[in-house]
Amino acid sequence: MRKLKDTDYLYISTRLKVLEKSMLTRDKYLRLASAKTVSDSLKALEECGWTGVYDAGVDSLDDYISKRRSEILDLLYKYSPDRRVIDVFRLKYDYHNIKVYVKSQSLGISADELYSNDGTIPYKTLIGAFRDKKYSEIPEAFVKTESLAEDLFARSRDPQLSDLIIDKAHISDMRQVANEVGGPFLKGYVSLFTDLCNLRVALRSLITKKDRTFRQNAFLPCGNTDPAPLINDNSIEQIRALYNNTDCSHALEAGCAAASGDGDMSLFDKAFDATLISYINKAKLIPFGEAQVVSYLVNTENEHSSVKTVIVCKKLGLNADEIMERLRCNDV
Repeated sequence: MRKLKDTDYLYISTRLKVLEKSMLTRDKYLRLASAKTVSDSLKALEECGWTGVYDAGVDSLDDYISKRRSEILDLLYKYSPDRRVIDVFRLKYDYHNIKVYVKSQSLGISADELYSNDGTIPYKTLIGAFRDKKYSEIPEAFVKTESLAEDLFARSRDPQLSDLIIDKAHISDMRQVANEVGGPFLKGYVSLFTDLCNLRVALRSLITKKDRTFRQNAFLPCGNTDPAPLINDNSIEQIRALYNNTDCSHALEAGCAAASGDGDMSLFDKAFDATLISYINKAKLIPFGEAQVVSYLVNTENEHSSVKTVIVCKKLGLNADEIMERLRCNDV
């Protein structure tokens, strides 16, 4: 297949520019957060373009968002020159399903309600292949990952270790697909995401006093910054030396504050998202190309997460200022 050019994305870029105008803004989030009740928030959300969300109700919000996500993905599949650009972002749901399957099988429990159908493969097809050991309909990478994770979980009974295997496979798969079909914007996003994940591993390893073996297994490949020096020396000084003056510097400061006891990791998580959003905002300067598809995918996912945050916070009785402080979205 020929390498795609930015001009191949001309039609979908134009279409997405129009769709972006209907996305939630700061003022709209504030309206949701300021509503008197959860029901009023849903009503305001419906008036902002989320048709049917009020009738769906708060108990069905996850199902509503999943349906909305599927509609967006179908639209992007229809008009994108290469659907694999979208698959880079759908892979996380496939690997989430693998995590759920490994744990539920090892513990002998049912977890059907935890599976997502937003991956590159319907979850029933994926899970059926694992159960029946008939792998012709799923990628070899999924088969290998599930087998390794299941074996490790059975031996260690530590779900965190099996998650590390799956997370590594997820990032590697993202990188491979991005290299095959993507241009510099998509590849840059995957590299930055990998660096941020490695920085989070380093900080959490420091806080929880994880050993060298854990870090050796936990760090992910394929970022802009090689985390290898942190395997032997995971001090704050070494972490700063490695990630200072990189695109991760904002998240670095929040993380180091948490590791030093002057903050908490929720601030790092917020800075993690803000760093990705800052990168995505560069797409505004690019008239057309894969950047528009990547930007729309990330921004709509952030929108879905932010709406869920508002509703959850409303149920907990938080006020508008407290809710707005917790949002991690492009226009907030």
